[in-house]
Amino acid sequence: MAPGNERDDASPKGLSRRHFITVGSAGVGATLLSACVSNPIVMSDNGQAQDEQKIITDRETRSFNPIPEENAKPGTTDWELEGRVDGRIQGFAGNISVKQGEKVTLYVTAPAGTAWKGEVYRIGWYRGAGGRLVTTIADKSGVGQKHFKYMKGGNDNLIECPWKPSVDVKTDKSWTTGVYLVKLITNDGSMSYIPFIVRDDRPSTYFNQTSVTTWLAYNTYGGRSIYGDIKTDHYKKAFTGRSRLTSFDRPFSMEERFLLNGAERFLEFEIQMVRFMESRGYDVTYGTNLETHRNPELIAQHDTFLSVGHDEYWTKEMRDNLELIRDSGVNLCFLGANAGYRAVRLEDSPIGPLRRMRHYKEYTEDPLLGKDDPRVAAQWRYGPTDRPENALIGIMYAADPVDFPWVAAATDHWLYRKTGFTKGESVPHLVGHEYDKAWTEGAFAKTTPQNLQIVARSPVRTEQGGKDVAHSAYHTAPSGAGVFATGTIRWTWGLDGYGTGSNVTTHYHNPGIVSPKIQKMTENLLHVFSQGPAGNYLEIKGLA
Repeated sequence: MAPGNERDDASPKGLSRRHFITVGSAGVGATLLSACVSNPIVMSDNGQAQDEQKIITDRETRSFNPIPEENAKPGTTDWELEGRVDGRIQGFAGNISVKQGEKVTLYVTAPAGTAWKGEVYRIGWYRGAGGRLVTTIADKSGVGQKHFKYMKGGNDNLIECPWKPSVDVKTDKSWTTGVYLVKLITNDGSMSYIPFIVRDDRPSTYFNQTSVTTWLAYNTYGGRSIYGDIKTDHYKKAFTGRSRLTSFDRPFSMEERFLLNGAERFLEFEIQMVRFMESRGYDVTYGTNLETHRNPELIAQHDTFLSVGHDEYWTKEMRDNLELIRDSGVNLCFLGANAGYRAVRLEDSPIGPLRRMRHYKEYTEDPLLGKDDPRVAAQWRYGPTDRPENALIGIMYAADPVDFPWVAAATDHWLYRKTGFTKGESVPHLVGHEYDKAWTEGAFAKTTPQNLQIVARSPVRTEQGGKDVAHSAYHTAPSGAGVFATGTIRWTWGLDGYGTGSNVTTHYHNPGIVSPKIQKMTENLLHVFSQGPAGNYLEIKGLA
């Protein structure tokens, strides 16, 4: 399927990050980045090298990168759940994203009188062990907190847990930015996780976003999710009994198999990217899409924004802020699929701000229709919002579920530099369970960027039997920011093999498809995107 031919109409919006200088090729040698890049190469729109000009930048001086030192510390596999995951002990964090030095309040339920403890692990590489024990919560006595509070609220069907706080965990500057899992353990062997993210808010090269609003959308704790009542027939098909308002004030559990490990979405498609990046010592900081919602300046101080895995549910602020940082020159990586498909609004809960999420499957249900159309919470591409995702991402969601090989195309593109890929070569199972494509026909063709470069074309067959093609694609925004989208949620499975074992606490089972060529392609991407706006300055000489 050929790329679209309409112009990308995004316009810069005034969030300034850097000043760019265009000079003749003879003027580069002694300036700025020349100390570490002796012969930068600028890329044309089709991804090929050109020597006519070189663009350099006064990029900010980066602070100390703590990731290599952190991963040199002793690690352990004890962070994994080796006991029963049966729901007898569960909990949630009063703030899923905290800055170093802030406390995390944990809310835990366990059978009355049952002894339990907590082990707090940072998730990383640690020579393959995957975690480091940071602190331990001393033995506690279980309190059987009220299971949940169900409030009909018209058709909201809100489920919340009005529990009393169980314990505070105090972080400090020694807590390296990252994803942390509290492993809850009863004295008789029941276990589950509470996830939270520690930020350092420094200007690193990469900002890795944890997509907690999508975790929330699929959370079935208490029996209902955005998709329906789990007791009804055809759950997630007819959306019967679904919640229009859902809350972070409850543990995470999982759809369909209703697994109770407490961190399901992270362990499916996000942990692999954490392990991959930290094994290579990339200069990365972590946050959530709550940061994307409320603080574009925080994201704009990085070279590259990373959306990983399943990042489906976005507020208007998230969409606006991603466009804002792109237009300031921040590169965008969508290492997943189905990103930004559904529009939501965030509200406050009794515990704190931005802890409830509102969504209507059909825009005609939203009482804001006709009153505040830009904030109608349904789908971005339909109805009064009318903001198809491909205007930002280049490609966008097509269908699911699928399970097909990813097929290389346009292997002369810089993304393929020294990967060894040949045109038509495939990686089995990499396309799934949801996929994106380039829209070149119909109403959505007009929002496909004119300069979209299709770098992979993967034939698929939908559940209904129809033939289609999934795409991976790159384009450059008018600001110079590069935008890359893999078009498959499973991309990270090609980077790291976590989830290939007998761990029954994950819903989607990784079939073990790690590909050194996909790893190298991702390294190429991250290298180029570390140089500043990829369309203005692409240093590919260092792609060894």
